Amino acid sequence: AVPFTPREFEPYLGGRWIGQAVSYGCYREGQAPGGTGPSPEEILEDLNIITRHWNLIRVYNADDDTRRILEMIRDRQLPVKVMLGIWLEGEANRPAAKQANIGNTLRAIELANQFPEIVAAVNVGNETQVFWSGHKLDKDLLLKYIRVTRANVAVPVTTADDYNFWNKAESLEVAAELDFIVTHIYPLWNGKTLENAIPWLDATYQGLRQTHPDKLLVLGEIGWATKYDPSKQGDGEQGSLIKGEVGISAQEQ
Repeated sequence: AVPFTPREFEPYLGGRWIGQAVSYGCYREGQAPGGTGPSPEEILEDLNIITRHWNLIRVYNADDDTRRILEMIRDRQLPVKVMLGIWLEGEANRPAAKQANIGNTLRAIELANQFPEIVAAVNVGNETQVFWSGHKLDKDLLLKYIRVTRANVAVPVTTADDYNFWNKAESLEVAAELDFIVTHIYPLWNGKTLENAIPWLDATYQGLRQTHPDKLLVLGEIGWATKYDPSKQGDGEQGSLIKGEVGISAQEQ
């Protein structure tokens, strides 16, 4: 077997660290993935707002909308790099999902190679392994998509998942094939209040560092909601999980 030589994830632009990033969902009212997407003018408007605050964005799939985002960054020479995503779904008895997964992977490889100055890393799958995932993918299949992607791009490759996957021994097999780890840690969704949000997040993060001491660990999603639906009760539902104050002022704090 060829020894694994990790590639450094280095979020820099013009020699400046840009790792304080933001996830970018480009869809407005009436738009959705796989349906009507944003116009180039809408994407440019978004990116002009984003670049006032951030120079690194994360997107969740390699589709036509993402291609337009990358083209706009290139054509306008905007100071933005991108963590490119590959959306993956469970494939068991779902041939259409398998075809979509293959298509998304091939497009990501194409885009990463077409926009090497913009794509900083490729993220293969989002929350496909955590026990509560609504689109859980067999671990061996995830590893296959990670290997195929990494063999065909030059940038670092990762997968993103909730801390509740990365804190388990089963995650070590996945981590071994990644250049770095992307984790999601949401205090609000784990029943924390503003007062104990940061201490809990920090303790959870440090715990993951102990589980994966050899890997760079990136917080790929954190944040605080401005609204939620308390009527959604049950396992994994926001009405049952969220205990903290929700709103704009809480988010600002």
